[in-house]
Amino acid sequence: MPGHFIVMHAGPGEPVYLEPFGGGRILGEADCAAVVKEMGYHFDRRFLRETPARRILERMLNNLIGIFRREGDEERSRQLLRYREIVQSG
Repeated sequence: MPGHFIVMHAGPGEPVYLEPFGGGRILGEADCAAVVKEMGYHFDRRFLRETPARRILERMLNNLIGIFRREGDEERSRQLLRYREIVQSG
C-alpha cells in the first residue's frame, strides 16, 4: 500500500492484514482502505496484492535515501542510490 507496510495472512476465510509497524494491529480490507484514504490516496484493491521481495527492498531503500537526504548525509544517500541501481537492474 502506498506509504504503508502491511503483511497478509491468507488462512481459511477472508485474508487478514497485519500492520507490523503499528503494534501488530489487525486490519480488514475496509481498514486498509481507510488508512490509504487518510494518507490522501485513492484506494485500489491491487494495493493488497502480494509484493515481490525486490520491490519491497526497493521501497525500503527509497525510504532510507529520503531520510539520509533530509539529514544531509549525502555519502550514505549516494551509497544507497548505488544499491538501488543494483536492485533495479535485476
